[in-house]
Amino acid sequence: MVRDAAYRATPEPERARLHYRIGAFLAEDIANPATDDRLFSALDQILLGIDLLKEPPVGRRLVQ
Repeated sequence: MVRDAAYRATPEPERARLHYRIGAFLAEDIANPATDDRLFSALDQILLGIDLLKEPPVGRRLVQ
């Protein structure tokens, strides 16, 4: 409940930024995207901040 309240209290643009940063962080920790299930968690987070996908290295790595 506290987590949900804190999430709702965060302005929408900041939420997208946080989701993107979390996804990028998770993606950086994935050694082999073809076999690591965490890729889906990273992509879920990145998709919530998709408008911020301006870091080409992150985008290229996820496409591979």
